Amino acid sequence: MDRSKWNNEFKNGRWSYLKEEDESIRYIEIANIVNEKEFYSILDLGCGECILLNYIYRYSNYVGVDISEIAINNVAVNGDGIKLICSEIETYQTSLKYDFIIFNESLYYLKNSFLVLNNYVKKLNRGGKLILSIFNTQDNKMYITYILNTYKSAKTTIVKNRNGIEWVVIIIGRKF
Repeated sequence: MDRSKWNNEFKNGRWSYLKEEDESIRYIEIANIVNEKEFYSILDLGCGECILLNYIYRYSNYVGVDISEIAINNVAVNGDGIKLICSEIETYQTSLKYDFIIFNESLYYLKNSFLVLNNYVKKLNRGGKLILSIFNTQDNKMYITYILNTYKSAKTTIVKNRNGIEWVVIIIGRKF
C-alpha cells in the first residue's frame, strides 16, 4: 500500500463522504453487533478517521490501525482506552487478542487480503467475532464468496441505504 497516496486522499477530502448519513447504515449494523457485549476489546483495521467510534460504547479497549497519519490525526473522538496506530494492516504486529476485530471496507485494499484475514482470525479471544463490511459490488463478490466458503459458520446481513447502495456485513465467530 502507498502511504503517501492515502495521506493525500485524506488531506484532500476524498474520504469525507464516509461521515455522511448515507454511510451510517453499515456503522450502525456493526455497532449493533459489538454493543451487545459490555467491556469488550476492539481491533479496528483500516480505521481511517475512526467514524465507527461515534456508534459504539461500553468498550474497554479500542485499537485503531490505519496506514494514513492524516486520517489518524483527524480523529475527532478521544478518551480512555483508545489507542491509534499508524501502520499497514499487513505488517501490524500485536501479541494481544481481541473480542472484536473489524475490517470495515478495508479488506479489499490489501495485497494479500485472504492471508491477512486468516492471520487476524487467530487474534480473536474465545467467543470473539471478526466483522467485515464489504461494499456489495460485482468486483467484491470474490471476497464474499471466499469468506463464506472458508468460514462455514459465517453469518451475513445485507444492509442498504436509502439510495440502494448495499454492504454485506459478515460475522465470523471463534468458538475455541
